[in-house]
Amino acid sequence: MKEHPEAASRMEQWMRSMASGGPGTVTPELREGAANYVQSSDAYHKLEEVGAKYRALAELLSMPAGPMSAKDRLAQMNQLMDEIVDGLLDTPEPYRMPLLKDVAKTREKVRNMKLEE
Repeated sequence: MKEHPEAASRMEQWMRSMASGGPGTVTPELREGAANYVQSSDAYHKLEEVGAKYRALAELLSMPAGPMSAKDRLAQMNQLMDEIVDGLLDTPEPYRMPLLKDVAKTREKVRNMKLEE
């Protein structure tokens, strides 16, 4: 569906409508299937969002010292960590806990960074 984002968007809207009892007569089985699809889609989008933030954090962590001050860089890392954790808290199980455990190690690394003065 990545090749056809407009079609994917229309399908997702249709599934959301079906799951919420939208127009037309739908069997309970189809409504349940649509609800499962919506739940999976929401988890996928949340994980994509968190993944993008995690990649941005990894880039900052591996970036050599440059034009950005250490204070600004650390502030940006902390902001990204907060956004990652918040995003994971909104992520459904079974994904949430294993990812939070992995991110906890990175968060500890960021928290232990000291500003070089």
